[in-house]
Amino acid sequence: MITKINSTITITLTLITKIDIMRAKRKGENMYTEIVKIIEGGLQGDKEKVQNYANVLANNLEKEGEVSLSKKIRGIVENRRKGLTSLDSFATKPVDTERR
Repeated sequence: MITKINSTITITLTLITKIDIMRAKRKGENMYTEIVKIIEGGLQGDKEKVQNYANVLANNLEKEGEVSLSKKIRGIVENRRKGLTSLDSFATKPVDTERR
């Protein structure tokens, strides 16, 4: 009888472990789209796309309990936005040479 109980416990623990592994894989797979879109946007030079998908990724990570990583991503996006805004003021403005 004890052997049967031990066997049942072992099978149950094995199933729980497999379910946890499947959930962990599924959790990561849910965010592959965002990661791919961030890479695409970066390679295309589309800053808005990168920022938007980074925010989506941060939201999804937060929902999955990854609060620390979510905060890091949001911090990077916010710092980058501030940097882009301040750099705009240094951009060379077009000059009408005929009027000078």
